[in-house]
Amino acid sequence: DLIITKENATHNAKVDLVEPEGSKVRVDVLVDGIKLKAISSFQQSLKPKDKVFINVLPENIHVFDFKSGERF
Repeated sequence: DLIITKENATHNAKVDLVEPEGSKVRVDVLVDGIKLKAISSFQQSLKPKDKVFINVLPENIHVFDFKSGERF
């Protein structure tokens, strides 16, 4: 899981894209120039360029090859 918060957390990030999808929101954040994608089950008042913090729960992270789209 990628936990996005406006409170101080493990990593600094910047919101790149927010896409509401019914009861969930897709959020892209940039961390040191790397784009991470998350799905949130609650509505946050996030907008592009917002500075946020993230925590990562590695057991639920999925990593894909950028060129092929294949999962590592």
